Amino acid sequence: MFLFILSLFYRTPEASERVSGFVNSQLESIVRELLSLNGFDPEEASAGRLKLYQDHLASLITVQGVLGAVFLRDMEYHIIKNETASEFYISDHPVFIYNWFYRELEHPAVTSINAIGLQIFLPLSPKITLCLYDTKVYKYGQRSLVTCVSNDKDIEILNSFQIINSNSIIGFYSSKNESHVKQLCERYKNIILRQYESGILSTSEEGKGRRRSTHFVFTRQEKLMKMPSFIKVKKKLKSYASSYQERDPQLSAEFKKLIINEQRQRSIVELDQGDG
Repeated sequence: MFLFILSLFYRTPEASERVSGFVNSQLESIVRELLSLNGFDPEEASAGRLKLYQDHLASLITVQGVLGAVFLRDMEYHIIKNETASEFYISDHPVFIYNWFYRELEHPAVTSINAIGLQIFLPLSPKITLCLYDTKVYKYGQRSLVTCVSNDKDIEILNSFQIINSNSIIGFYSSKNESHVKQLCERYKNIILRQYESGILSTSEEGKGRRRSTHFVFTRQEKLMKMPSFIKVKKKLKSYASSYQERDPQLSAEFKKLIINEQRQRSIVELDQGDG
């Protein structure tokens, strides 16, 4: 299930656009510095944009999603059953990932899938939504694994996640809901869930006119105003919301080593091919 959810999250056009935005944000920071050092207007850096080959990018980030699925192994699932007259909508980027616990925290890793407080929502049908959540932080519903929702406001909040997440398509079952979908789009579509910020972290002069700069780019999570009423943050955890923590630091360290080793092996293979 975890493999399916993360591969679905990373294989959509919206996911590719977000990764392109991340890459271009870092590139803009580098170009901005180069323009400034050479006497040009640094604002010109925002005039251009690197266009990535979407099919290759989608394949690459989907593989990374599959590898990262191991980070979800500690997540608990919860089923939301819609008992209202309305339905759950679904978008062309249906896996909604958020961190309500860290919504006020200014930290570059808040959007990480290994962060404490991770939440995932995926509508499965007009009446069923699947949730994954960090049980150390949240309480979903009562003691049952299924929560029956008869509150229209909760259904609208869950549907707003699909509007916010969408690229260009919102799916719904009954044609009677068309006007309601349009209303939700007008209300929520302008919310940008993740924005990318970049800049120079440090610079140093190395002599002979050489300069070394370290650039950073990170994803800033939009501060949403509401969560469904069946979701509660455990009281004993609220005091920890002011400092970032990972759910499994050891796993994170091992995963980073795996990625670094894979990149090294790929570089060796490419070098061997070049020599041949």
